[in-house]
Amino acid sequence: GNCSQNAGWAGVYWQNPANNWGLVKGGYDLTGAKKLTFWARGKEGGEVISEFKMGGMTGEYSDSDSASIGPVELTDSWQQYTIDLEGMDLSYISGGFCWVVSKIYNDQGCAFYLDEIKYE
Repeated sequence: GNCSQNAGWAGVYWQNPANNWGLVKGGYDLTGAKKLTFWARGKEGGEVISEFKMGGMTGEYSDSDSASIGPVELTDSWQQYTIDLEGMDLSYISGGFCWVVSKIYNDQGCAFYLDEIKYE
């Protein structure tokens, strides 16, 4: 896709409630989760995702912690990825999952697919 307003990046953040950047209550207590797993693949292979992340919301109702992986270069085959959550404070998480792509890694844009995003 195209980056609007010359931002040079694009991303999606699954939040609770929708569009909550830490300004309203909405976090979940995910205490006990040890990892966040998901499957991903690129349309062509070689797509680079700058970051996959959970947590990290700031503001009056900040997330209690955050964790991320990246950059991650995808193949055109489904692969499982894991964000380790061991020892983290997961008592209040509004930002459930996010991804960010950058023009730096994908100067022609990119397409990729996600499946089975879950906390375990």
